[in-house]
Amino acid sequence: MAALVVGLQSNELADSLAKKPVANYEQLIAKAHGYKDMDDARAYKASVFPEIYGDNDTHLMAYWTTDGFQTTGCYNLLCKGFVPYKSSEYVLGKKIRPLSTYNGDQYVITLKIFKDNTTGDWVLHAGPQGDKRVGHWPKSLFTTLAEAATHVQFGGFVSYHPGDRTPPMGSGHPPVDGWGKGAYLKDLFVISPTGEFIVPSTEVLKNNPYCYYVDANYMSHHPVYIGGAGGCTFT
Repeated sequence: MAALVVGLQSNELADSLAKKPVANYEQLIAKAHGYKDMDDARAYKASVFPEIYGDNDTHLMAYWTTDGFQTTGCYNLLCKGFVPYKSSEYVLGKKIRPLSTYNGDQYVITLKIFKDNTTGDWVLHAGPQGDKRVGHWPKSLFTTLAEAATHVQFGGFVSYHPGDRTPPMGSGHPPVDGWGKGAYLKDLFVISPTGEFIVPSTEVLKNNPYCYYVDANYMSHHPVYIGGAGGCTFT
């Protein structure tokens, strides 16, 4: 699996990615205000996950959990939890089209996760401008995240089976290749309780800097290039 990700988390659990159905993972995360997490709601801009979709295409994906996938949560709509907006053109699990091409046309999708001040639910928007409602995670799903997130993560990750070579992340090309070649994240903000968009103070986490790379010099309106060819092996 390979994905670009944005997520909300709250306190007190070892990283939930390590407990996913696939055995190993590598991630590059620009983290704002970091703590270990308990409640977790994430949306993926682009996800390739043959074990779920049966293909190697790019899909819009999200997941939730309250205990690091030990007994709760799931991807997309595979269990009760995330409530889709019935008339949305963006559906979890749907293939993303069109896609950017190497040295060709470039396309963006914007994700926004925010708390509804009336219901307390966490709402997911998507689209070129991030203004199309996808659905929401009900407040009742969570414990500490029911009130507020303690940190936000932006980045990318891959997962793989033991003994396999790691898959590409992003476009599969290094961030130094730049525009039209490397994958990037852009306009990364944290939304305050009053609705203000705040530039996060970031901390870059790299599980394997020799296999994947991220531009650590984040500026709010400039692309943060991320990814790599993969092909690494680990025991």
